[in-house]
Amino acid sequence: MSQLSLKVESSEAPRSYALRVSLPIALATRQLISRAPRLDVVLTGVFLLVAVASAVARKPPEGPLALTVPVALVTASSLLWRTTAPLVAISLAMGAELTQTSFGHTPSSLWSFAIALILMYSVAAQLSEGLAALGGATIVITECIEERVDNGVDYLFIAIVFGGAWLIGRGTRDWQGRATHAEQHQHELARLAVAEERVRIARELHDVVAHGLSVIARRHHPTRLEI
Repeated sequence: MSQLSLKVESSEAPRSYALRVSLPIALATRQLISRAPRLDVVLTGVFLLVAVASAVARKPPEGPLALTVPVALVTASSLLWRTTAPLVAISLAMGAELTQTSFGHTPSSLWSFAIALILMYSVAAQLSEGLAALGGATIVITECIEERVDNGVDYLFIAIVFGGAWLIGRGTRDWQGRATHAEQHQHELARLAVAEERVRIARELHDVVAHGLSVIARRHHPTRLEI
């Protein structure tokens, strides 16, 4: 009987440990997804499906599945932070790519290139100029390192494509800033118009009340007013 109870306890111990570990992870994941914009959640889901399918199918072959599948998961999941924390997203994606470059083949799939472009645009559109330049430089340097490992010569192509994505992101940020400023200006003009209308109405009421009081005073004390 004691041996049976020991077996039951030993079988339940891994389950309880797994629950204790998985529950905080599940809660953190749910909180992260709830905070992320819906577009980022959808975009992440699409790239997760494409990246994992590409890694499992080995198209293109970039190393063992034990390496390529986790790299695909981390790289695609980084899109969840592209709006709320772009530098975190870049750190995850570029770190995953450098890991695969170090222990396997350099990432050459189209989806990984697309993710890098999206992150370049996002960091330029979401952050101040200094931080945006830092994030953009991180991506360009990572891509150049991978190109160097492959003995490639497309450094100018990398600079033009990713530089263009960065400039588009900065242009989008400037346009959004001007639109926000214009909207605030319109609200301020509307507020001033309401205030001026209230002052005009108050003056008219004051004139009407003053005139009425003067009429009443003349009716009740006509002699005094004549003197």
